[in-house]
Amino acid sequence: MPEHKTSTNEESAGRTNEANREGGRVEYKEQRGRSQSRRHVNEFCQPYASGSGINMAECEPLFSAFSLLQEKWVFFIIYSLLEGPIGFNELSRRAHGINTTTLTQRLMLLEQNDIVKRTVYSMMPPRTTYELTEAGLALREVIDAIARWGEHYRKDASPCNPDE
Repeated sequence: MPEHKTSTNEESAGRTNEANREGGRVEYKEQRGRSQSRRHVNEFCQPYASGSGINMAECEPLFSAFSLLQEKWVFFIIYSLLEGPIGFNELSRRAHGINTTTLTQRLMLLEQNDIVKRTVYSMMPPRTTYELTEAGLALREVIDAIARWGEHYRKDASPCNPDE
């Protein structure tokens, strides 16, 4: 039986910090997100909060969820992982058109936000699997609701192409 090690969020943060020190694209995105976060929350929430009875504290979780889930490929990754744990290569094969760098970045983002758990198996060659956490599994209801909406209101729409 192969030994395995489950990475923790602290370890994920360490990997991200290493990538940041190397000056990669991840650093730019994360810094941009942190520095502009409060301003974007205010811009997003203010029109809804003004005179609508919605307060800013109620809007912030919605903005936070939108910010995470609107990233390209995130819903596809979550949808694929609803079937159970899957390896990186299989996930990459299922997502026709996503390059491995983007897939890695999205998986890291989901891991940092406790949506996905990564497990690394100590074997040769090393094997990594990804699975949804409790928070990730809770998105099943959201995806099912979107699917029902699509079946009702978008049934005549042409199928989308995620490569476009």
